[in-house]
Amino acid sequence: MIVEIENFKRKQLIDEFCNKCDLEAYRDLVANLLDLIKQSDCDICCSSISCVSSYSGGIIRIGVKTKRKSNLHFLWEILHEYGHFLSGPPA
Repeated sequence: MIVEIENFKRKQLIDEFCNKCDLEAYRDLVANLLDLIKQSDCDICCSSISCVSSYSGGIIRIGVKTKRKSNLHFLWEILHEYGHFLSGPPA
């Protein structure tokens, strides 16, 4: 039962990023990135109320309120914010 719920949440998160960020053509890449992030004890979500992406308190928030010139910018933002997580707090 718990595995089914986790699989549902994973699919839901992948669907959300693919739909809101227009990344359906990159679904496998999105799934791999989100899995990597989640396995790193970092969380990630779409923020429909912001156009700015950020990392704070172990959570990556990707602002999807506005479209980007290219949907690939969303992938860059995911990687950029994940880099903040990997780098740790500023010195």
